[in-house]
Amino acid sequence: MKFFIRLNIILLILFPSLVFATDVRGRIDSKNPSSGYYRPLSRAEVALVNPKDNKSIDVTDTGRDGFYYFYNVSPGSYLLVVNKTLKVPVTIPDKPGFDINPVLFK
Repeated sequence: MKFFIRLNIILLILFPSLVFATDVRGRIDSKNPSSGYYRPLSRAEVALVNPKDNKSIDVTDTGRDGFYYFYNVSPGSYLLVVNKTLKVPVTIPDKPGFDINPVLFK
């Protein structure tokens, strides 16, 4: 029994992101030039980037509804990069499930 407790403690120390990871959801909108209304931006490339070394943590595309999802993200500060041009700073908290505010892509 003590072995398993020690093993769990060691795993928590060595791999904290396995325990403290969250799923992230967000939406990308764009402005329709003819109507002026905002609409979901489908098939946009969205990357979650570590701002310290500019390395991509994960990349996904938005669906028809403009939503994108990242799974098992460690808490911390990141850049959300949309279509390799728009960069938005985001902070992912240590809680299960997190919605990023909608991003307007011009």
